[in-house]
Amino acid sequence: SITSRTVNLHPNSPVMDFHIFDIVNPLPQMKRTVMIENLRNLHRSIKVAPFYVCENLDDIMKTYDSIINLGYEGIIVRHSMGAYERKRSTLVMKFKPKQSDEYEIIGAEEEISINGVPKDSLGSLICLSGDGSTFNVGTGFTAEQRQNLWRSRDSLKGKQVKVKYQHLSSAKRVPRFPVFVEIIN
Repeated sequence: SITSRTVNLHPNSPVMDFHIFDIVNPLPQMKRTVMIENLRNLHRSIKVAPFYVCENLDDIMKTYDSIINLGYEGIIVRHSMGAYERKRSTLVMKFKPKQSDEYEIIGAEEEISINGVPKDSLGSLICLSGDGSTFNVGTGFTAEQRQNLWRSRDSLKGKQVKVKYQHLSSAKRVPRFPVFVEIIN
């Protein structure tokens, strides 16, 4: 592919863009943002991700709404004085829309260990979307729920499950990143 070549350039490599949204540096976020801005005109393939300074939660929510209305997935909120961390940080927060709906359960799959050994617990629920497409819900369960649901898997068929998700996929119209909430009936 274009990005994985190490010896010679792919013929389409000139059409690639490099999008910069942060830089690995111990300086605070605002100083890193200034550094990134200075890269904007370095090369035509360098694109600097837009940033907005928000003073309060109301500003954040207005920015979030406008970005979502432009068709983007969400925003990243960063503390202006936060240093770059190479791990999850309380100074960086992802804002993405969450939706929830109910879907019919049509089956269940067993959880499998990383060594391929069945674990005698629920791996995922197989669900049916409104237009007949199937999808799996495999996150959001506690270990106890996984064991109980696996034991009662035959009685789950036909029941409704509440699922939260980011948005529906464009192709199959099924939830993207579905997370189990509860069995409805």
